[in-house]
Amino acid sequence: MKLTESQRRAIEHAGRNLQLIACAGSGKTEVVARRVVHLLTPGRPESLLPRNIVAFTFTDKAAAELKERIVTRTRQALGEIPGMAEMFVGTIHAFCLELLKSVPRTRTPRAGRTTSTPTPMPCGS
Repeated sequence: MKLTESQRRAIEHAGRNLQLIACAGSGKTEVVARRVVHLLTPGRPESLLPRNIVAFTFTDKAAAELKERIVTRTRQALGEIPGMAEMFVGTIHAFCLELLKSVPRTRTPRAGRTTSTPTPMPCGS
């Protein structure tokens, strides 16, 4: 796929977070997949481990396609990367559900209800 200048800038964006908004069929999935490869490329000062990457999309179907494309582009460009299963690619709803599941649950003695106890989580490590 031949990239536009805007797509190339998105892939090579030097900042930490990036939000892509574009119409259907504009190449968002390809840009995100290539952006992930760019972020995983070793030897760059801002190179990341897979566990430090989160890629959101809106539907489960789009998430499955994005996962497949990321794996394909990563293998093509970098070969096998350890820890790829630790990268989160999916819907924001699935991410939040996993986050809620990771919070320890405790029983309150008075009401007998289950409540969540907030647990500090490291960001951007």
